Amino acid sequence: MADETLTTGLAAPALRKRALPVLYFSYGMTKCGSTLAFEMVRTILAQAGFAQPRLSAEAVADWSAINFAEGLAPERVAALRREAEALGHPVVVKLHGGCTRAAAELLREGVAQAHAVYRDPRDMALSLMDAGARARENGRPAFSEIATLDDALVAMRRQHRTLCTWLRRPMVAPLCYDDVAFDPVRTIRRLARQIGVPAEPAHVLETIERERFTQRNKAVRARHETELAPQDSARIAAAFAPLTSISIDARVPRFAGQPARYQDWRRALAAAARDHLEAPA
Repeated sequence: MADETLTTGLAAPALRKRALPVLYFSYGMTKCGSTLAFEMVRTILAQAGFAQPRLSAEAVADWSAINFAEGLAPERVAALRREAEALGHPVVVKLHGGCTRAAAELLREGVAQAHAVYRDPRDMALSLMDAGARARENGRPAFSEIATLDDALVAMRRQHRTLCTWLRRPMVAPLCYDDVAFDPVRTIRRLARQIGVPAEPAHVLETIERERFTQRNKAVRARHETELAPQDSARIAAAFAPLTSISIDARVPRFAGQPARYQDWRRALAAAARDHLEAPA
């Protein structure tokens, strides 16, 4: 059944005439649903009539099968903008790096949009340790260094600082793993509204399931409640407070039907992100 708020099918002529941002930065911490969120945006755009071709090695990593950017240095941001403007329509780029001044300028100009995917750090720690165990078992270098909770905490501290370079900017849409993984229909609707294109969530999800690789792990909500010792859970929560108290414990989903409350929460989250960045590393 079609989304009740969005037109289905290819983008209408009137929509195509509207000035849409030409870049979409799909940032996410690792093992937090970032690949699924990227594929949601990529599929939404493709099904709205906006092809997602492979960009050049100046703009994205040449080793990746998708448009994945290794950092957003000024020259890379310039290449991304140049190639997206040549296409003449939005293209999504996945990344795990921080929001640089060059990228922030595109957000301020309305040339780019972005989301930032995050997760309860207690669940993220478990997923990182799972990834480390699989990497060592299969002889792969990525994540192989993560064997213990302390190893995971090192990676998470670094990644939370990167996350905050995005969350500190109010124009960036926060996406919690729980919404991406367990409420995908409303997440797709939200992303489509943010971008300004039509979408049919069932069609998007069907395409992702059939054609996309999403790095799916256990996909269990609140794993820490049954898989982490209470003292370890408390230790992780303390390490990332007060950011976690706002981003997780006091979270207000964008589709909660309370726009004023959401805006208050979003401002508090931006302030918490700025405070996190100003604290000693």
